[in-house]
Amino acid sequence: MWFPYSLPSRWSVEQGGENAADALADATRRDFVVGFYLRNPVTGKWETEILLTETHWEVIEGGDSEHRWTVAFAPNARGRLSEVIYQGTAKGPERMVRACSGHLAHLLDFWSLTYGRGLAVAGFRVADIRLGVRWLVCPHRPSTLHFALPAYRDVPPQGHGLAAAYREVRNASGAASRLAAALALIEQWRRGSGAFAGLRRQGRGGHAPSRSSAQTVTREHVVLAGLHESEEQFEGVPFQDLVERLEPWRVEGQNHLLGRAGPNEAQDNGRAAELASVANLADLVLREILLEELKPWETSEPRAEGVEDTGRPATGTSSAP
Repeated sequence: MWFPYSLPSRWSVEQGGENAADALADATRRDFVVGFYLRNPVTGKWETEILLTETHWEVIEGGDSEHRWTVAFAPNARGRLSEVIYQGTAKGPERMVRACSGHLAHLLDFWSLTYGRGLAVAGFRVADIRLGVRWLVCPHRPSTLHFALPAYRDVPPQGHGLAAAYREVRNASGAASRLAAALALIEQWRRGSGAFAGLRRQGRGGHAPSRSSAQTVTREHVVLAGLHESEEQFEGVPFQDLVERLEPWRVEGQNHLLGRAGPNEAQDNGRAAELASVANLADLVLREILLEELKPWETSEPRAEGVEDTGRPATGTSSAP
């Protein structure tokens, strides 16, 4: 079962549910606390490799009142930095999160450069002090899968190469790199070049295209990718035309990777979520293309199906907003 990555997470109310709607709509300035859980993208653990024996405090003086915070860097029980907690004022919880996340992103960028280690945000929690509301925002967890060996036999080297390339796409931690890799493979498929050329010669005779060449993006694709508000823009687009349709996002992601994005663009959480959803769409379409191309080597054994896992990952953090 294919699972989308980096979808915007729902704000789950943990306290003060009767005031939650009012708190999100209230634009008056008030006190908030936001704690960001940190994650090691290599190990997947909700902690970093930065050793810290006790909470470290800093006062951040920004250019305006929404960029002035008292910041706590909190270790977990293993003595590793695992949470960064901001205390300050803002005109609503979402504005507080937006301002803090922009500051934290730059901090993680330079920490990663300084230490040479991977750092990422796993999720966050928010407390509206005046209205007494608390939210937890954590990523969606993939469903678990029943065990089943891959149902393919005698796949030629080109097929192995394409499967390996798709695994790299799925394992990419950043939306920009995942989108670029997926679109590069879709472009090869469209041209019938690279590994696709050899695969078709061996499996279909000549360069005959697979059935996926006539397929189009469906509403299910769009919804699964997380592009609910962009159905009209993508639904019905032929797989053959997807590279051109997604090119603006590829360029934007490339600019971000090369450091060309301006500060406002880099901190735009909404745009980042949209880029992640576009990468999901390219990833999903690429998978369907590859499954179709590899059909001549598929056996009759059923693929594994998903089993819902509703558990929440342990945060391992100490301080709480």
